[in-house]
Amino acid sequence: RHLLLDDMFQSVCPIIDDWWHLTSDLQQQADAIKREAQSTERPVVAIHARGGDKIRELGKYIDPETNKYPMERGMRRLIATHPSIQVSPPTCLILSDDYQYAQTVKAMAQDILKCQHFIMRVPNDPTASYEIKVFRHMPEQIRCEAAKEYLIDIELMSWATYLIANHRANADSIAAFLRKCRFYHDMSTIVPGTGASTYTFWAG
Repeated sequence: RHLLLDDMFQSVCPIIDDWWHLTSDLQQQADAIKREAQSTERPVVAIHARGGDKIRELGKYIDPETNKYPMERGMRRLIATHPSIQVSPPTCLILSDDYQYAQTVKAMAQDILKCQHFIMRVPNDPTASYEIKVFRHMPEQIRCEAAKEYLIDIELMSWATYLIANHRANADSIAAFLRKCRFYHDMSTIVPGTGASTYTFWAG
């Protein structure tokens, strides 16, 4: 299966590398966040805490205690597969559409990953979470700005040293390919929040 994935990446990486280019203003915003993260001189763990309407799609993956995607398992899996994180606790970059869920994930990351620094890409509105049915009826300018933030998030998830991801979110699937094709990360640096153990998971 790994050989098949290697063949797939050899085929698609040139296309993806040619396709993915942020506009200069978005790239500058992403680069500013990267510089902040790099200034800590620690590995960067991006955590995509996707809430909102995505919760209804996750079914058996939902943690019954929090009614959210179980990021705690992914954090523990990351430590198990990359124990050096315990030697050099990371900078944690939390990206979320759900303010309340992001605070829960931040507390988990502090407790489990011992994050030394947090960068939060989270709505300021405590009631915010993404619902496609609501989003479709928002003014065009708001939708456009949200799309720009989404692209910056994908760039950051692709770039970070490690990614704890929501395997049902489209952004994470794009980031998985970009991590391999643009930033040359090993696929073992992606860990689903469920704690699944194999990167072939991301090709499905």
